[in-house]
Amino acid sequence: MTNNSSKAYDQLIKKLDAFTRKYYKNQLLRGGLYAIGGALVLYLTIILLEYYGQFGTAVRTALFYAFVLINGYIVVKLIAIPVFKLYKLGETISYEQAAEIIGNHFPDV
Repeated sequence: MTNNSSKAYDQLIKKLDAFTRKYYKNQLLRGGLYAIGGALVLYLTIILLEYYGQFGTAVRTALFYAFVLINGYIVVKLIAIPVFKLYKLGETISYEQAAEIIGNHFPDV
């Protein structure tokens, strides 16, 4: 009987690990789409500001560095962190948290 429960537990852990990988892949895909969309909106905003504002060198420089910094933050927050978590570099969700997410999505489980 212990052997069967051990196999069932191992199978459950494997399924939770697979869910965790899919969870972070989903976050990575969502982050990539948000990053591309955010970068595009930010780029168009800056281009329109420059077109209508006819700014000097100092303002253009500030806009450029703001663009670079904001996009860098977006890439780190929405892409790099999920990649690290996908490869288990750093803290990931626990089995309890994964089970809770699954339970919230499928109330019958």
